[in-house]
Amino acid sequence: MDSIIDFEALKVATKMAVVSSLAELKQKSNDAPLIAYALCTDDCVMTLFSVACTGEWLDSKIDKEQFLLPTEWDLYTQEGHFKPVYELLLEKERKRDTIEYEDKFEEIVQLTFNAIVLALKELRNEHIFSENIYLSVQSTDPGEDILAMSAKAINQLNSDNIVQEWAKWTYTYC
Repeated sequence: MDSIIDFEALKVATKMAVVSSLAELKQKSNDAPLIAYALCTDDCVMTLFSVACTGEWLDSKIDKEQFLLPTEWDLYTQEGHFKPVYELLLEKERKRDTIEYEDKFEEIVQLTFNAIVLALKELRNEHIFSENIYLSVQSTDPGEDILAMSAKAINQLNSDNIVQEWAKWTYTYC
């Protein structure tokens, strides 16, 4: 399966893109501390971009649960940070339609998603993100499979307090 995409290269490229994107996000936020950072994709994991929000942004919202909805956040980055990631994902898509991989679509999506989650997890462990920053990997228009993967990722990437807040929100609104 590894021949469809180099998952280690994807993880490394994602980490580099995240670190690069953080500089732009901090500039856009006028150095206000970020309280959340997410990588957004689609259900086939063919795209990837980052979004974030600050406490100031959240304080301006009546609906505080928007904290847990990355597609609603106000800070996003330009595509250039993720160009090496796109190239790897594009190569995966070119190979995915070959006979060798035609029956492995779900497995390929899962492995690709997991590599992206692992990149964020390693960055958290390297203290690029503090423990109080909510991290997630989510689809912009999720189906059931990606929702399940995103929920698992939230548990892997965040402190117990953040996970409990997310679970309470999910129970209340979903």
